[in-house]
Amino acid sequence: MDLEAPFGASTGRQEDERIRLRKQAAARWPHLLEEIRQVPGFDRFALPPLMSELHEAAAGGTVVALLVTEWGCGALFLSGTDADYLELPALAAQDAAERANAFLDAVRPGSPPDTATIRGVLEWLWDVVTGPVLEKLGYTATPNTPAVDGRWPRVWWIPTGALTVLPLHAAGHHDDPSGSRRAVLDRVVSSYTPSVRALGNARSVAHRTGNGGFAVGINDIPDRLDLHLERAEPEAAAIAARLQIQPLLGPDATRQAVLSGLPGAAWAHFSCHGLANQDDPSRSYLALVDGPLYAAELFNARIEMPYLAYLSACTTAMGAVRLLDENISLAAAFQLAGFPHVIGTLWTINDWVAERLARDLYQLVHPDAATWHSPGLVLHDIVRRYRDRFRDDPDLWASHIHYGP
Repeated sequence: MDLEAPFGASTGRQEDERIRLRKQAAARWPHLLEEIRQVPGFDRFALPPLMSELHEAAAGGTVVALLVTEWGCGALFLSGTDADYLELPALAAQDAAERANAFLDAVRPGSPPDTATIRGVLEWLWDVVTGPVLEKLGYTATPNTPAVDGRWPRVWWIPTGALTVLPLHAAGHHDDPSGSRRAVLDRVVSSYTPSVRALGNARSVAHRTGNGGFAVGINDIPDRLDLHLERAEPEAAAIAARLQIQPLLGPDATRQAVLSGLPGAAWAHFSCHGLANQDDPSRSYLALVDGPLYAAELFNARIEMPYLAYLSACTTAMGAVRLLDENISLAAAFQLAGFPHVIGTLWTINDWVAERLARDLYQLVHPDAATWHSPGLVLHDIVRRYRDRFRDDPDLWASHIHYGP
């Protein structure tokens, strides 16, 4: 019996049918796009943003996208009125990767931080990346008011490649005299964004309209004694009391409780363990008491009135050094899910500093509209204060970063 001919003929017919269906779908696609664009609010569906929309997203400061490739490195600038490019000849992709690896080794969990290496990388970042960028923008002096007064220049960083794991906002020579310090912290307020469009979306919903939410605190996870924390639950309890939101402490901090609470949350505070997945950023997660909350689960979240997600957990803002055109992290996922303001961390954070910093921030970022200040400005002032207190230990003060307008 000849079995091959019928099998081959059947396979050929199936392939022909697949090709026919693909051609049919391709022909239908332009008409489907037109139908979608007739729906109010979807007139730009699947189209790139207009330059006017990009300029509007960058209003009030400058977006700086840092490009790190084997063929050259540079910085793209976008402001409310202009766009520009700066070549960074002293920055090389291989050097950036080596510096990033050295930095990750210096802040590796379970080992004492190598503060000499950390300070060296911060100085290198200033010399080859952020210093030339800020000089190009004309930011060469320290403003003489606190950032919360709203008079400091703003920069939103979009790092790529090896730079996604490095603290651009903390780059500098912090041993310089205080009046002439070459450091990003002393020139501009830094925030981060995964894209210009994400910044524009965050800006459009940045006004608080709700006060609900929750504060997660987990000291211990069953069967994981190596993940013990001392101050996570006290931190979350204090924040919940401050904001008058629901505390989710210890065994109450379940996946179901968090996922059911997110849609109505203006405030979402997490004091627990986090893990950045370098191979697949969508699998980065927050360790809840009964299982991980993955970044990918946030992409389909429908949050009604979000304001601030504070991820007081390790590596929640760390990107993927091997994915050169990606800037995805847990913090970025929370912003893409709808939170206009997100605070995250680039590496493992000290338990005591994490609690103290969170308490300090919520003293100025809280539901009282009469004394409210923007989270990015408040975080900047606090980090500068901690830098002045712990100048020789940048592992303690340089990890926290802000996403948002």
